[in-house]
Amino acid sequence: MGRPFRSVLYGWCRQLKGHGHPMMWAANYVAFPVSPGQSCRLYLSPTGDLLLQDDANRLAWSTNTAGMGVSSLTLLDTGNLILQTGGGSVVWQSFDQTPIFHLVTGMNFRPSMTMISAADVPGATSLVNAPGYYAMHMDNLEYWQIFFSSSIGLCGNPTNCAGFSLCNDTNNQCMCPEGFVQNGAGCELQTGFKCGKARAESYKILAVNVSFYPQLSPVIVGSVRECSLLCARSCSCKAALFDPDTSSCSTFTSLGTLKVKKDSDQLLLLKVGIEGGSSHNRAMIIGVSCSVAVFLLCACCCIVLAVLRKRRKEKFKKFVENTKTVIVKNITKMRKPKTSESKT
Repeated sequence: MGRPFRSVLYGWCRQLKGHGHPMMWAANYVAFPVSPGQSCRLYLSPTGDLLLQDDANRLAWSTNTAGMGVSSLTLLDTGNLILQTGGGSVVWQSFDQTPIFHLVTGMNFRPSMTMISAADVPGATSLVNAPGYYAMHMDNLEYWQIFFSSSIGLCGNPTNCAGFSLCNDTNNQCMCPEGFVQNGAGCELQTGFKCGKARAESYKILAVNVSFYPQLSPVIVGSVRECSLLCARSCSCKAALFDPDTSSCSTFTSLGTLKVKKDSDQLLLLKVGIEGGSSHNRAMIIGVSCSVAVFLLCACCCIVLAVLRKRRKEKFKKFVENTKTVIVKNITKMRKPKTSESKT
């Protein structure tokens, strides 16, 4: 649970890796009913109402749970602040309040809820995409509505250009990265590639200096090379964002608009198909196939010749044996005496 700061009651979560203590929820985000400089206190009343009061005991905020059987106040490891009955039923929880600033495990985004990236609370800057420029709302029909502050500029809006587009902050013009071509409003790969054993020969990693806000749940890596390898190991990864200041790497299957900034250390890493890479692979496959075919043909010829030679040898042997048999019969016949002549 956070401390009262200018009468704002807010909660943070310690388990989001790489983000310190990001704010998740604020009880009275818009209004500041307690004057600056006054002290305030948060306590659970005997009737089961969680109250925020100023030093004159004036009510600044409450959960309105009096008389609902609340007996305990608990802050879970997930960052969810809950009011429970003696039987363990949850009467009120911070995860159901709006607006919220982070989506974390166990939190349900319900109709009529809003998530914003807040910057108005000192010391509680959210790390959801940008500080104070974005909002996401779900209406009662469960349709998503996304809002962007005009103060971020056109290039700061990730939907300003289509997918995999770069935005020039000087003239707000959209353009395609190297290796991509315009396709309608968006950009697509000029040369496609397949993911497999030969993937390293069919694409390259293109690095572009860009500017982006901290991403949610990145992977901590030691270098830009490790970030490139992280994307290369995944067939679904089409791009990655690397921030050397935080050693963070975030991979994406698709990407919106990114602001080009030549003097930025932040990098966009794109998988770009190599022209002729597929042809080279096909040539290798054809060459290997031809070699295998020639080998098999030679093997077949050798087998046929061996069979013919064996048959010829067997035929000649049989001929010799037959000839011997005939000669022996003739000699035997010649040596046998005639019976009639002997009697005379």
